[in-house]
Amino acid sequence: MEVLSAVDKPTMGGPDRAIETPRRSETFSTGRVEAVRSGKNIYIRFDLNDYSIPPDAIDRPLTLVASDTLIPILDGAVEIARHRRTYDRHQQVFDPAHQDAVLAVKRKAFHTTPRRPAGTGCPGK
Repeated sequence: MEVLSAVDKPTMGGPDRAIETPRRSETFSTGRVEAVRSGKNIYIRFDLNDYSIPPDAIDRPLTLVASDTLIPILDGAVEIARHRRTYDRHQQVFDPAHQDAVLAVKRKAFHTTPRRPAGTGCPGK
């Protein structure tokens, strides 16, 4: 019995033409894709953990794409948040920029609230 090496193996189209298998250049996501929506806060719950989003994305339909190591959150085709995935339970994973944006909105609202002088809060006294 004759053993053929890879060079000696017959190919289609004659010995001068080798068959080339086309290679795919794109990669496929092996993660989990979920449609999500936050409640009244800046967190999206996934796998018993909370991941932060920017405050302008609150109560909007979003897409969470979970891989083994990352949690990107998309608004349509735009990535609005990316976090390292944790396998712990009941953790809050946040981006400090998301918290700062919430504080800026709250401070702005706090300064626009009309205030009464002290002692005028309870009528009838």
